Amino acid sequence: MRTFSSYIFLGLLLIYSCSTKQEVKNDLTVWVTPFIGSESQDSLSLPSNTFPGATTPFGMIQLSPDTQKDILNTCSGYQWKDSVIYGFSHTHLSGTGISDLYDILILPFTGTKDSIIAKLTASNMNHLRSTFSHEQESASPGYYQVLLNKQINVELTATKNVGFHRYTYQPNAIPRVLVDLDHSLSKRRKWLPFKMIDAQLKVVGPHTLEGYRIVTGWARLRKIYFTIKFSRPIADYWMFRDKRYYPSTDLICGVDNKSPLAVLSFEESKEPLEIQVGISAVSTQNARENMKYQAENKTFNEIQNKADADWERELSKITIEGSNKYKRMFYSAIYRNYLHPNDMADTNGDILLPNYTEDNLGKGNSYYSNFSLWDTYRATHPLLLLTQQERMPAIINSLIRQGEVYGYLPIWGLWGVDNYCMIGNHAVSIIVEAYIKGLRGIDWSRAYEIIKKTLTRDHANSSFFSQVEQYGFYPHDLGYEVASIHLENSYNDWCASIMAKKMGKEKDADFFLKRSMTYRNIYDKQCGFFRPRMSDGSWAEPFDPFRYDGDGDKRYYCEANAWQYLFSVQHDIKGLMQLMNGKEGMEKRLDELFTTVSPTNEINENASGFIGQYAHGNEPSHHNAYLYNYVDKPWKTQRLIRQIISKQYNDSYNGISGNDDMGQTSAWLAFSMMGFYPVNPASGEYALGSPVLDKVIIHLNNGKQFEILIHNQSETNIYVESVSYNGKKLSRPFITHEMIMNGGLLEFYMSENHPH
Repeated sequence: MRTFSSYIFLGLLLIYSCSTKQEVKNDLTVWVTPFIGSESQDSLSLPSNTFPGATTPFGMIQLSPDTQKDILNTCSGYQWKDSVIYGFSHTHLSGTGISDLYDILILPFTGTKDSIIAKLTASNMNHLRSTFSHEQESASPGYYQVLLNKQINVELTATKNVGFHRYTYQPNAIPRVLVDLDHSLSKRRKWLPFKMIDAQLKVVGPHTLEGYRIVTGWARLRKIYFTIKFSRPIADYWMFRDKRYYPSTDLICGVDNKSPLAVLSFEESKEPLEIQVGISAVSTQNARENMKYQAENKTFNEIQNKADADWERELSKITIEGSNKYKRMFYSAIYRNYLHPNDMADTNGDILLPNYTEDNLGKGNSYYSNFSLWDTYRATHPLLLLTQQERMPAIINSLIRQGEVYGYLPIWGLWGVDNYCMIGNHAVSIIVEAYIKGLRGIDWSRAYEIIKKTLTRDHANSSFFSQVEQYGFYPHDLGYEVASIHLENSYNDWCASIMAKKMGKEKDADFFLKRSMTYRNIYDKQCGFFRPRMSDGSWAEPFDPFRYDGDGDKRYYCEANAWQYLFSVQHDIKGLMQLMNGKEGMEKRLDELFTTVSPTNEINENASGFIGQYAHGNEPSHHNAYLYNYVDKPWKTQRLIRQIISKQYNDSYNGISGNDDMGQTSAWLAFSMMGFYPVNPASGEYALGSPVLDKVIIHLNNGKQFEILIHNQSETNIYVESVSYNGKKLSRPFITHEMIMNGGLLEFYMSENHPH
């Protein structure tokens, strides 16, 4: 039975909701569904680990609900299947396979003072949390809304460095707010456990809290400073640490995993309680300045409308025609590719360098971190080079700057430092790709120097370079995941060689090219796979191409088996073809890849989305379906692309197969829906597939347009009868980056029949 006060509350929600929707004029943003990827496709698939919260393109603030408290494998903090929310934290990672961030959790709630103190000081302390349902939850770019406990309506929006909360409580309810610095990835993890090193919460005025936390998790010694401003005065507050209540204090500190919490109470009001949270990686003063510059005298609705407009501007760089389902899939994929990397610079230009010193780039300049490079070099960064030409110089310069401080380019950059995760130095290939594709605004001599330094000495967690020069391969008894490391680094060597050659550095070019071809030294023609060798030259045993664990002690491959790394030679496909006895031999191996089922049902925790041994849910497989173009069987590519799009993606919460990995799996989808894909990104060439859209226009930064028209496309007309560029029929199923940047018209003519 509803009370009169509940009707008033629902009416207030309707007023606020309608006023917001009337002011926000959406166009392309209406096609984005932030919930896509928030759940696994099935019990055997990896969770895609996306978050639905409020953020701006490449913004530092990513304000989103966390549905778990002690976060282990829910890397985004949110899973669709959950029914409780512990609060809303301000930093997240989208699609990653490992957890971190979740800074400054805030939760609105109600309750008596005595019950709150009892709960937060009990020996078996139950963390505050609220129930919710998806029927009372919504999200769009730059905005998130949910009704907690059927009582408190939560709305979130953001600027680059400031999170905005709007809480509408029921009439006659005393508003309470929890501020929790303890919320984090799990402290119980054996690998990469979270540790609170230092933290502070302080009431600095009737409307304001400030503080910081210094933590170690996936990123080492990570610093975040913040200021929190409330729209009305704090009526009362209670401080806690490690299940103890500290009365009569306005300052609480934390150390050694004993983290501070604060509960704040406010007077009843018919008006919503609004909160602004400014953050900085440098200082509390900078967090204040970020808030002042980005939020002062601005209403929640104004900020939401600005965030929506920012997303509209970025999404409109590609306009498409197609079914509503495909529009939702496409624009949601583009959206997820603009969540990372993140601009860590403060409003005044201050940045925190990897050695924990500070520098200033000047007001208005950007400095990026959060790079899942092993994943994103394949398609995310090629997509950004098409649509983010004005942003890419700052991204490339950030990688160079971080490399110069470290002494080598980052492998997996997180919050400005390297977490040493994954393999290969794919910042190399990203920088070289930008160079080959003509990006301006980079000191390319400086870029080449850090590339050369990165590739000519051992560093981080790999002794690859000295070992391969001594043995001609990376010995299994001297390394770990050596087969995949050799293949990944061979690609980066090739990238360095083409950059050196174009710059006139012939000696360097020859050195890197020669080493890039040493991948052939680990191809076993007897079994037809790349596999590790021992330092005495013998093959590592035992060997089973279906297994993921190598010899049981050290893995042979990274997140894959021999099948999934069989075609990881993007830079020398002709050479790979020769190892496989020509085009017919390579076609046969591709056929086997897509049809062979493991006799032992061997499954790796990082592999899913299987078609035979092809694993679309993980990155080493992503280019494989396009390889039939190289053996003159493009119709097989076209058939597979359609199969993958229809079976491994949809427009619902389980719409991504496997981890999205900061947009890479979504970038594959975006490219493939348009009809082309960068098999070898640094080559400047794209392989054609089977587009599912009717029309695409890429609005280039140089003022030109690249238009794609697809004739007779349907669910059955999946094969390409012919392709023309500016009216001239293409003789090969490939286009170049230069063709795109010059603008023009690419036309696909589709058919139900293939020419086999």
